[in-house]
Amino acid sequence: MTNDTAVDDIKMRYVMLIYIIIIVIMGITIISVIGITGYILIKDIGIESTQQSMVPDGLIAIGSAAVGALAGLLVPSPRNS
Repeated sequence: MTNDTAVDDIKMRYVMLIYIIIIVIMGITIISVIGITGYILIKDIGIESTQQSMVPDGLIAIGSAAVGALAGLLVPSPRNS
């Protein structure tokens, strides 16, 4: 194995490691948003039915962005045939 292929192999491993780290972070973000939203909704069960539950818009935006990023990373890119 030449030095160039060894360097390319190490670079590819780092790229895969970064990819896996990003996937894990996005997954944790999605689970956290679901948990926090569930907590807010369960906490608000006791309020009167005339009031609406107040889930912050920023929390919904973070969850939506994380789902979109995760989908974009996991969907295979189109290849030219």
